[in-house]
Amino acid sequence: MFCYQCSQTAGGKGCTVSGVCGKKPTVSRLQDNLLFIIKGISAYLNHARELGYTDPEIEHFLADGFYATLTNVNFDPERFVQYSLEAGRMNLKVMQLLKKAHIENYGEPIPTEVETGTKKGKGIIVTGHSMKALEELLKQTEGKNINIYTHSEMLPAHGYPGLRKYKHLVGNLGRAWYDQRELFSQYPAAILGTSNCVLLPKDDYKDRMFTMGVTGLPGVKHIQGYDFSPILERLKELPELEEQPGEIKLKTGFGKSTVLSLADKIKELVAKGKIKHFFLVGGCDSPTNRNNYYREFVKQLPPDTIVLTLACGKYRINDLDLGDIEGIPRLIDLGQCNDS
Repeated sequence: MFCYQCSQTAGGKGCTVSGVCGKKPTVSRLQDNLLFIIKGISAYLNHARELGYTDPEIEHFLADGFYATLTNVNFDPERFVQYSLEAGRMNLKVMQLLKKAHIENYGEPIPTEVETGTKKGKGIIVTGHSMKALEELLKQTEGKNINIYTHSEMLPAHGYPGLRKYKHLVGNLGRAWYDQRELFSQYPAAILGTSNCVLLPKDDYKDRMFTMGVTGLPGVKHIQGYDFSPILERLKELPELEEQPGEIKLKTGFGKSTVLSLADKIKELVAKGKIKHFFLVGGCDSPTNRNNYYREFVKQLPPDTIVLTLACGKYRINDLDLGDIEGIPRLIDLGQCNDS
């Protein structure tokens, strides 16, 4: 264990064997685990609240769960096991809430091909997870000869009819979150960071990057609310992007209704033995070579398999052409990490 949250901390540095307060290592680990889960639930709830959706039960759990980890509040490991189980239920509930918010605001996602190159003209790259921020930016740039590009977890935005209707939402640049320092240096566009994951910027693009909401970066201008006029002003000073077609097109937008509409066909193909296995390959990616395992795994799967993917982990495999099984695509992108 390692705990340094209170004034009793051993040597003023941290308790590593057992807490001076009496906290046991098992309780310390369970508290750490609970806080880890609470962080994710809070992020998902934040995006739902942006769209006017919340849930008193989730909010109550977050307050109680966080309070339970404070010094001299709860030393009972069984209680923390129950908190962890309840956290799992709250996590599913908040993801369902956010999916509902997205669908009721932007429509059911539909399968969509997304360009990966650039169009001639001024450009803004949007990274993070906030569909609300993207929508407001699209509204404020409509008819101004400004092209909007998504990055990383914003790719699924292209599948929502309510966002896809904006013709200047023209494509997706880059791949998972960790390529942004190289990507943002490559394109002289304005950049909007709407949520995690933003990285400390390089000096060559710091003055054309903007944050909003809970995000913040040193030396980067922060947008209050959804007034993106500072971005538009900075964009006037930036050069146009050149026309550069992408090497591939990415597919996204396989929402629940789309998948269910294929249910009878999938059932038929399973019964005939033409589909034998389903695999879920997704999650949050990291910039490590070991994660190439997932790409190699998918490449070696037999042609009678279907691969479901989600979150930024999809970028390990979503450029692969796996074909289809009698019209059923073998690679199905279900969406973001927070609502799939």
